[in-house]
Amino acid sequence: MAIKVLDHKESYRLITDERGHYAVVEVRCGHVYSLHGHHRREAPDSEEGMARVIGNDGWFDEEKARCCFNSAAGGETYYSQRIW
Repeated sequence: MAIKVLDHKESYRLITDERGHYAVVEVRCGHVYSLHGHHRREAPDSEEGMARVIGNDGWFDEEKARCCFNSAAGGETYYSQRIW
């Protein structure tokens, strides 16, 4: 499966499989993490890793994925200031 990065901001990427499926992943320290589900999946930062953390249940339509991306990236500064 080919994964294409459509946008990135802060530590987040909006990705697509170019088949009408979209998702958001978080990237930190050479790893990618899922943002969906109760248990965050982790994999090495690669095309295969992004596909693995999204799995079959993490793909959305473009509108929902872009909303998630904007929300996650927009809150990054707020959360990093609260954590540190």
